[in-house]
Amino acid sequence: MEVSGVLRMMPVANPLAFERLTRNTPLDMTNLNRVFPGDPAGWLTERLAYCITQGFLKTVDDYVDLHAGGAQPAVDYVYILNAENLSMAFGSRVLYRASSSYAGSTSEITTSMGIPTVVVELGGGPNCEEHIERAVTGVLNIMRATGMLPAANDGAGGSRAEIGERRGGEEPRAWAGISPCDIRAARDDLFDP
Repeated sequence: MEVSGVLRMMPVANPLAFERLTRNTPLDMTNLNRVFPGDPAGWLTERLAYCITQGFLKTVDDYVDLHAGGAQPAVDYVYILNAENLSMAFGSRVLYRASSSYAGSTSEITTSMGIPTVVVELGGGPNCEEHIERAVTGVLNIMRATGMLPAANDGAGGSRAEIGERRGGEEPRAWAGISPCDIRAARDDLFDP
């Protein structure tokens, strides 16, 4: 499968918080996803946000932000922000149309720059292969929808890239499902092939 363009991935944005299974950086107890675009002279978390904004967020054409519910809660939905076709392409059964992005989040930064943005909430609790597989399938669906990968054929000669591959062919629902799984990255550094 040949990729058109460059795929940049950051498996873990905040390795210190990830190692402690918390959303807050242990050194300053700050939630990274509430301090973007960051501050080069601020607390550690603000400096990290600044580096991610400058070196990553400002370099992408499309942005997919994968989140899990953490150590306890389970989540399973996709936000519709400024790229409804890409949010739908992920293939989630549940789509949530937020009135705005969270202040200080990566999605607030990318949407303000006009970058098509998808935020996925999938998993929580113990690690689960099903959610990892769904995340990979969803990202591949988005890559098809953006033209980075060839569109999948629906058997009738048409493209399924715009609607994605939903489990069991179900349409999205307007409520959140519960699942006892989590997504865990194997590495915490930036991948840029």
